[in-house]
Amino acid sequence: MAAAEDAKPRVVVRWKKKGHAAHHGGAWKVAYADFVTAMMALFIVLWLLTQADMRLRQQIAQYFRSPGVLSGGSMIKTVTLYETTYADIPARFEAGTPAIGEAIAFGEAVDFLSGLGMDKVYTHEQHLLSYALERLAKVEGLRIYGPQTLEMRGAAVSFTLDGVHPHDIASILDGEGVAVRAGHHCCQPLHALLDIPATTRASFYLYNIPEEVDRLVAGLEKARKLFA
Repeated sequence: MAAAEDAKPRVVVRWKKKGHAAHHGGAWKVAYADFVTAMMALFIVLWLLTQADMRLRQQIAQYFRSPGVLSGGSMIKTVTLYETTYADIPARFEAGTPAIGEAIAFGEAVDFLSGLGMDKVYTHEQHLLSYALERLAKVEGLRIYGPQTLEMRGAAVSFTLDGVHPHDIASILDGEGVAVRAGHHCCQPLHALLDIPATTRASFYLYNIPEEVDRLVAGLEKARKLFA
């Protein structure tokens, strides 16, 4: 029996060179370490994405649970002394009477302008802009910002007046019955680039006439003399 068992073939693995097994073992350890590192990095990325996704879901859920920005009619279901339940979205965020008047007025404005023809509106703007650039260029100490040609600008003129802050210009012009804007005009980086605190802006449209440009120039002359 023992002889029969001894006769069974045995599989023996021997490395031909000394140190070959150590070499393969080191490579295996390096590959395993790279695999573990990659899996850890993947786990971290997935975890971060999960956390970001959870925060986003929480923010969205909180938004839809919120009572809305404004309170008013038609944005609630029930109100008691102890609790309030809000209407479903979007009614929850549309408190009060809708902007019915504004919608009607917008439609009337579109019909009015369409009846006139936008080409005529543009021609009128260009005429006023040309006249304004000509008159403003004659005001001492006044600097106009932007293109000097009609083709490259709309019917709005931003300017500064030496020695007079734009807010002071606006106040003086207001007393003369001329409405302008003064400040950064939602473009503070440009003002910083130009190294100016603010500008005054006069805008012209369909309802303006050349005589109002003359009143603007007269008001600027008054401001210049007051601060001279």
